Amino acid sequence: MFSTGIWCLLLLVILAFVASAKGGCNWQIVAINKLDASLPFITARVGINNDKTEITMLDLLPDLFDQYPEKLSLAQAPFINYGKNIIFYGEIVTVACFEDNSKVKELLATDGTGKVLVVDGKGSMNRALLGDIIAENAVKNNWQAVVINGCIRDAGTIATLAIAVKALGCNPIKTEKLGVGEINIVVNFAGIDFIPGWSIYGDANGLAVSEAKLTLNEI
Repeated sequence: MFSTGIWCLLLLVILAFVASAKGGCNWQIVAINKLDASLPFITARVGINNDKTEITMLDLLPDLFDQYPEKLSLAQAPFINYGKNIIFYGEIVTVACFEDNSKVKELLATDGTGKVLVVDGKGSMNRALLGDIIAENAVKNNWQAVVINGCIRDAGTIATLAIAVKALGCNPIKTEKLGVGEINIVVNFAGIDFIPGWSIYGDANGLAVSEAKLTLNEI
């Protein structure tokens, strides 16, 4: 009688031949936990369809700083990533406000193609300047990202949205909407200036700005 481990090994071999017959396979080694103490540790090769292979950029800032160390300024604050997207870049648009997200809502309701909204909330942790409804509008209007010197809320929902969001933290309390705030002025936080029209770049490594738009396709 074959042991359970032998049957498992035979099944893996059969699956490997089936995958090979279909063509278009790359091979990789995967470890299979042994099911029978009498057998040595088993490794098997499994096929992965090339059509489903995706190449995804995981880091942006390290390459940027390698190529353009003199053209970039790195933010010093420890921002937290909340959106589904992590890597982003775009033209800076700014809002300066304090515990009132009226202007944030107003701007994210407009076309944001190729743009990143930078919100100087003065570092307040008392109220959230971005919630799920406004973030969903930002996605619909093609904004690349929202960077907030302050808080967001609805973090669970925002984590599912195809946009990058960086903030200092979360607070479930919404702001009042009094229409107070300034749009497209120079704001300063995290040790750097955020100037409307400049370029901003972000990933899991941090956040940086440059006066000129850097040539990303050379990275």
